[in-house]
Amino acid sequence: MANPVKGEVQFVFGGRRRKFRIGMNQVCCLERSLGMSIATLLDPKRAMAFADLREILHQGLVADDPELTLEEVGDMIENHPEPQAIGPMVRESMQASMPHIFKSRERERPLEKKNSNPEKTAEGAAAVS
Repeated sequence: MANPVKGEVQFVFGGRRRKFRIGMNQVCCLERSLGMSIATLLDPKRAMAFADLREILHQGLVADDPELTLEEVGDMIENHPEPQAIGPMVRESMQASMPHIFKSRERERPLEKKNSNPEKTAEGAAAVS
């Protein structure tokens, strides 16, 4: 059973329920093997390459299944009934597995500019109607 306190999530992949977790060691392995920081890897504006997807899945699953190989993960991706769902599933799993990184990203985003004169907006809306 997955432990959400440890950032573990569970999903069915490759025909069985698996535990997924990205911790510090997995982040370091991902950064080294993919040649980019975790911030770059998780940038929502960046398209995720298949190699990235396979490596992320492997790193997140191998702690629970040490015998799992990259090639096996690639085969699971290839044979998945809904391959288009894998990218979003991985991003959601990483977000659940590393909430501290995603929370800090939310704090970095600028806040929406609030209207400093609500009366003017109300008048403008009334004039338009």
